Amino acid sequence: MVGYLSGLHALADARMRTAALPPDAGILFVEGRDDVRLFLPHTFGLQYLVPCGNKHKLMQAFQGLDAGEERRFVFLTDCDYDVANGTLTPAPHLIITEHVDIEADLWFAGVVDRLIAELIPGATTSEAALARTTAQLSDRVLGLARRLGLFRQLSASDSLGLNFEGLRYQRLRAVGAERVDDRVIATVLTQRSQGAVCSVEDLLSAVDAGDPANNVCHSDDLVGALITVARRDFGITLPSPSEVGRLIRMATVPEVLDQLALTRRIRDWEIQAGRKILR
Repeated sequence: MVGYLSGLHALADARMRTAALPPDAGILFVEGRDDVRLFLPHTFGLQYLVPCGNKHKLMQAFQGLDAGEERRFVFLTDCDYDVANGTLTPAPHLIITEHVDIEADLWFAGVVDRLIAELIPGATTSEAALARTTAQLSDRVLGLARRLGLFRQLSASDSLGLNFEGLRYQRLRAVGAERVDDRVIATVLTQRSQGAVCSVEDLLSAVDAGDPANNVCHSDDLVGALITVARRDFGITLPSPSEVGRLIRMATVPEVLDQLALTRRIRDWEIQAGRKILR
């Protein structure tokens, strides 16, 4: 796949592609190659997808459109925490994930329930056992991911400089816990964030004590918490985070993809623009 120097280079490539595509073809701009791997089986071909490289380049391409091109090109980007912070607004040809990122959208569409049946020995001995294991895992994973998501959102909105890279999730929760202690999270984050502009008490006073909504959950935290909970609470070793992420995308069958709000928005755009991208 092409690596673009800028979003305008990605846009120029898409314009050249249109000459070789059918007259009713549309082109979907996505952030990265993982997004291409997710959508490729559900489109009419690779030429219908442009991986910009990152969100910044995708928005460069979006902002560089000429009049009328919004009926030829459509853009899909991760929400991150930009909508809540007021720095990103959807449009008919700018589709934003419902949750923080696409992988989180897939998680809450039920993809992980399917994976548990494949990844966890014993979970499939009966439907009741699968339901019980899935519910326990989900409760404990979400107990951590929701709280971390709230800290992520706070850091993004207030430019706190908290470092979430390479988190050791086992440090953040007690074995078997469905709820986590915000003070533990705040302490770990401030200790590992040299550029942070807040103290533990500052963080705690800014974080709401109530449970946040699912749409603050970051896929890194969902996957990291899943691996940690499975190993520490159930004695089950899962693949690496990157491999679990790959399996989530591979498990996204057409029926699951069609459940996503972002897919419905792409199809709405196809109807309004008179274009075709998805099969």
